[in-house]
Amino acid sequence: MKAIIGRYVKSKEENHPLLNPNSQVKFWQREAETLRQQLLNLQKTQRQMMGEDLSGLSVRDLQLIENQLESSLDSVRKTKGKIYTEEIQELNKKGQLIHTDNIELYKKINLARQENMELQKKIQLYEECEANDVRNVRNDCQLPYAFAISNKAHENTNLELCQPNEKPTLASLGRLQLI
Repeated sequence: MKAIIGRYVKSKEENHPLLNPNSQVKFWQREAETLRQQLLNLQKTQRQMMGEDLSGLSVRDLQLIENQLESSLDSVRKTKGKIYTEEIQELNKKGQLIHTDNIELYKKINLARQENMELQKKIQLYEECEANDVRNVRNDCQLPYAFAISNKAHENTNLELCQPNEKPTLASLGRLQLI
């Protein structure tokens, strides 16, 4: 019976090693040693990948390191190429948006220039008519949009409706006459 109980206790300690303080210390010591060994192996591998500590390696080991480096380099190049491609596509999209904005601004500038030229023509025509009015060359100089300049500044304003095919009568508005 004691043998069965002993096996039970031993089995219980193996399945739950952290319950016993001595087992817990041994477990963490083994774990620390395992991690220390893994760290040393990783440091050695890193040095070999960097081209250091290569003495004592066989041709086969050197070939394996070379293959790993080539594989890693290919992976790095593919990732870099993918990133460059994405950046180029993004810059192309931004370039297209800027180009579209540029075209729209160019159209707006041309429209503003045309409107400015039309206004300059109206101003010039108005100034010419005003100059003619001052010299009394002509009393009723015609402006675009059915405006006319008149010397009759103090008359009452009379507006009339007329049929489209009738010739409208003049109504004055201050110095301007509405046709």
